[in-house]
Amino acid sequence: MVDLTVIILTKNEEKNLRKCVESFRGIAKRFVIVDSFSTDTTEELCKKLNSELQKIGSSLDFYQNKWVDYATQLNWGLTQTNITTEWSMRMDADEELMENLAQEIDEKLANIQSRQSEYEGRQIIFTPNAFKAMSMALETAKELGSSVVLPEHIVLGMLKTKRGIAYDILKELKIHTNDLAHSMTQPSLTIS
Repeated sequence: MVDLTVIILTKNEEKNLRKCVESFRGIAKRFVIVDSFSTDTTEELCKKLNSELQKIGSSLDFYQNKWVDYATQLNWGLTQTNITTEWSMRMDADEELMENLAQEIDEKLANIQSRQSEYEGRQIIFTPNAFKAMSMALETAKELGSSVVLPEHIVLGMLKTKRGIAYDILKELKIHTNDLAHSMTQPSLTIS
């Protein structure tokens, strides 16, 4: 089992959540569910899943937090749920980890050297490429006059590094990264 916490944001996800969690069974040490006050049986399902996971040495913790926006909810989950594992990742409740990727995470994640950093008193662990990409994202945000790092800054940061899976996918799709970067920073106007 990997020293990994999987954060899943939910709102009425009783139909999807089990499949997502089960795709990590035996791999993730902990699941953190940050729920936006579901009106279905998501909370009851989480209690049942936690009971099942505890039998194999894992756990699922259910939290509720009022929805503001995606970033706020995820950041709340990262900072308010006492995550102590070396690694954490986010999944959507309607996503599942494919078997070959689950096996690769289980085999390789423990051998990846991470780099620790601190941001506003919180410890953050990055792989070397992620650390470079996040540094570039912060630099990009500052260049564009933003006081916060937004998802597009992360993408632009990855494009600047010319490394990583996102860059490789864009290259494979023959998408010119300079054009993409320009369109992200200079959106076109449409006039009706």
